[in-house]
Amino acid sequence: MKRGTLLLGIGLAAYLVFAVVSFPARVAVAWFAPPGVSLGGVQGTLWKGRAVMGAVAGVPFSDLTWDLNPLGLVVGRVAADITAKLADGFLEGQVTATPTRLLLTDLRGATSLGSFAQLLPLAGVDGLLTWQMERLELVEQWPVRAIGRLRVAGLSAAPYGVENLGDYQVDFADRAAADGVRGMIKDTGGPIAVTGNLGLTDGCSYALDVRVTGRAGVGETLTSGLAMLSDCQQAPDSGFQCRWSDSLCSP
Repeated sequence: MKRGTLLLGIGLAAYLVFAVVSFPARVAVAWFAPPGVSLGGVQGTLWKGRAVMGAVAGVPFSDLTWDLNPLGLVVGRVAADITAKLADGFLEGQVTATPTRLLLTDLRGATSLGSFAQLLPLAGVDGLLTWQMERLELVEQWPVRAIGRLRVAGLSAAPYGVENLGDYQVDFADRAAADGVRGMIKDTGGPIAVTGNLGLTDGCSYALDVRVTGRAGVGETLTSGLAMLSDCQQAPDSGFQCRWSDSLCSP
């Protein structure tokens, strides 16, 4: 190889490296952001950037920062460490995005249940939600695989006159079955004992099936409130079996 050709090749490689490293974040977002993800006030570069505000599947956040892993681009993926502020909490973890799939790993965070009011049927229900997910995989904004744990502390239901329904957790095992994501629900203290299952299936549908039993001293308001729900049937032991299901995606 002639010296001039070699120098030209080195110069071209250096230029390409510089171009990629300084690639504007706003252009990268326009190219790589998966469906359901919107960002505003984008600053910085493809490798290290920030968005003043944004939303994923209708859940808003602010002060998003990312630090890109360049190896992901080699195989056509965008992989980065991220942090963000939620309405009254935070989120951090690693995200890997392709045109059709969003994978979140080592995901940690906290916020109020009210932050998800636009996504979930939570009218009048609130509490502190925390999560530690080893893996959360989404296709078209819907979970198809989940490994980790969600916790809810101080669950309240104002429409039923109950300020504290106790604390709960949902454990997601490593499942990638055809019937969707499955979580095991149980209480971790409070006026009622709860056990049950949460299912997320294809078609953006959820199914919640729980057994609810009042502990000693539980208020009559709570018991009568459950008895009034058409989705809850009283069992012989004075407990209730409650089932809810619905589709959360627009037709």
